[in-house]
Amino acid sequence: MLFNRYLKIVILFLWLIVPAYLQTIWQSQTNVSEAGLEYSAFDNQTLLFQYSAKSLILCTAQCFAIANCRTFDFNAQTRRCRLFEGDLSTSGSIIASASTQSRVGSIQVSPAQFAALGAPCSSCQGNRYLVCIEATCQCLPHTYFDGSVCKSQKLLGAKCNMSYACRTDLNYTCLPRKQCGRKCVTRTDEFFKEFYFVAASLQLGTTVGGRSNGAPGNSLDALKTPAGLFIDPYGFIYVSDLANNRVIRLREGSLNGTIVAGDGTADATNARLYQPAGIYLDSAMNMYISDSKNYRVMLWKQNASTGIRVAGTGISGSLLSQLNNSGAIILDSVGNMYISDTTNHRVLKWALNASSGTIVAGTGVAGPNSNQLNTPYGIYLDETNSYLYIADTLNHRIQRYRLGNPNNGTTVAGGNGGGTGNNQFNAPVGIYLSNKTGALYVADHLNSRIQRWDTAATNGVTVSGITNVAGANASLLNLPYSVILNVNETFLYVTDFNNNRVQRFTLI
Repeated sequence: MLFNRYLKIVILFLWLIVPAYLQTIWQSQTNVSEAGLEYSAFDNQTLLFQYSAKSLILCTAQCFAIANCRTFDFNAQTRRCRLFEGDLSTSGSIIASASTQSRVGSIQVSPAQFAALGAPCSSCQGNRYLVCIEATCQCLPHTYFDGSVCKSQKLLGAKCNMSYACRTDLNYTCLPRKQCGRKCVTRTDEFFKEFYFVAASLQLGTTVGGRSNGAPGNSLDALKTPAGLFIDPYGFIYVSDLANNRVIRLREGSLNGTIVAGDGTADATNARLYQPAGIYLDSAMNMYISDSKNYRVMLWKQNASTGIRVAGTGISGSLLSQLNNSGAIILDSVGNMYISDTTNHRVLKWALNASSGTIVAGTGVAGPNSNQLNTPYGIYLDETNSYLYIADTLNHRIQRYRLGNPNNGTTVAGGNGGGTGNNQFNAPVGIYLSNKTGALYVADHLNSRIQRWDTAATNGVTVSGITNVAGANASLLNLPYSVILNVNETFLYVTDFNNNRVQRFTLI
């Protein structure tokens, strides 16, 4: 919240200050931030009023005088006072200000102030947070009751879990993806089709690699069936350009990439790759590449022109020293590799400098039981909690294994057969776990969508793409493969496999 220290201001609306409350002295409280901060609203529609105030106290009093005001900021240098109707926790954020004398305040409300909700109007006379509507006390316009207090309704693109949490006066509702947006129904011939509209940056993807129209190619501004994806701490995007037999590094703002491994020719020499899949960079910027059709993992040291084989023999097989069409790869903090040995239906842990791996998930035989996997691809290592998450692709589920216990996995998403329902997947491939929220993001490959499964959820919500609708426009995906969040978890990136591009979506 950035309220490292705060000033509590209690203002009593007395007779001389607010004449409308002559019969009730209404006490409220606000928290005020430390100096050097200002408020940044997610949507300018929440700005109620801006004027020049002589002091912070008077700016605060003005916010109290407007019942819908929940947030304000005051710059003592310029005397600018801005009043906002949105709640601080859902409608904006506190950011650093160019002024050292700027502060942010938020009005604090309590359930006791809404105890008269639904009662006859005589019960809320003088209550600044309730209004008489059809003979009963109701929330003010642009607010809704969340079971405890009347909170500010949310605007386009905001998270929601009920329809009236969104600005109904603007025709917003809570969409299936749990975002506020507009829903309209239009007639096309004899059929009705539903269209949902949310903020462009939330619904529409931005192409950050490849061609936005989905056209394949082998030039530096093109991709061909991109698979693996990694983002380094500096924001560079690494893409395993599978059918072009190379790894491309992209910089945000430029669609022209740089080849950092392979040369575009399929080969088993140390300088070449054959359908690279998963990629991972360690803290020294050394790159590990799952060279799937060469049945090996290659280590490409920073700025190297050739790789070093660090896992697999180069020959397909099921021995612990061999790989068979390996998929995703990830490293732990001490350099152990975890490799999704896809066609062997297992995940291997490969210690540093080892000549063979050990099975940490799966049995090597495809199956639906809790100790089995079927064509696993994506993996995510939660080292803090000793969990390994696996996209169990042809079992249409996400399995979680406790490290050190390869015998039993727990289904944490899907597992209800292949399908298009929100509790189902159809061949999930890529997975990523949010470090902030614990939510799983899943590339639901054959459904052409990205699903978010919150912790302990029994179904997911679609955050990009449209279920079972493949396409190449900015709102659609076509067989998404890998999914990853950037370091700050402000953006979600997807390798849009059949559209030959990498798409970026804004997270909410």
